[in-house]
Amino acid sequence: MFFLSYTAEKLLLTSSTSQFYLYALNAQIGASLWQTNHAWIRNNHGGHMYHPVIVSNTVYLEPFAYSITTGAVVKSGLPARAGCSTMSAAANMIHTVQQNYDSAALCFWDLSTDNRRQMVGSRASCWMSLISAGGMVLSPSASAGCTCKYPLQTSIGFEAP
Repeated sequence: MFFLSYTAEKLLLTSSTSQFYLYALNAQIGASLWQTNHAWIRNNHGGHMYHPVIVSNTVYLEPFAYSITTGAVVKSGLPARAGCSTMSAAANMIHTVQQNYDSAALCFWDLSTDNRRQMVGSRASCWMSLISAGGMVLSPSASAGCTCKYPLQTSIGFEAP
């Protein structure tokens, strides 16, 4: 898997072969700024296909968060996610599906307080159906055909306080 991300005049290339590799390049001239790699925390059910998420000056790639400027680890032990669930984010919040699909919970991780909240009873799709936009988190119904247990197959929206 390969992913390209752009922020603050930096181009981030993420590849996933036998582990995750993350390269930061100067977006204007293509010069290498830093690179790092780390093992997957699991090698099944899509664990090797997680894409990075950029919030402010930090790139999150399970299980670490790195400084965009230096590549130094600024946080480890990111919240575990379920199966093939990936992250989305906006401002100071990362959104995921809880570690155990059978419990059916949307998770909201407030980066400024490190608090984590769950909305139990519904969940996003297996990949990227949590949409952060305009002070809201939207979760369209995207679980048709899924065999995981959860009681509410519905679209839902959350507004920031």
